[in-house]
Amino acid sequence: MTQRRRRAGWMREFRAMQRARWEEDEGICQGCGCEGGQVHEVEPRGLGGTHRQFTIDDMVTLCQRCHGLIHDVGTDVHLRDGRVIGPRGFVDEP
Repeated sequence: MTQRRRRAGWMREFRAMQRARWEEDEGICQGCGCEGGQVHEVEPRGLGGTHRQFTIDDMVTLCQRCHGLIHDVGTDVHLRDGRVIGPRGFVDEP
């Protein structure tokens, strides 16, 4: 199998996990409760994570504002389930 085919297969799996997270969260931002727009990777690849280790528990649905607070502002967002997520992943567990 070529590297291109492996990557395509991995990307299909990753997208399926994102859809599953979105559906489980019912499309609602887990930060502020408004309609979510994006599925956030808790430990993004750019910060040492690898997409291959992801499960849907490593993703969270966020609106553009809450997602921007994490990435653009670098602040923590308090999730509806009591967890806190920041630019480098979960800050603490409930």
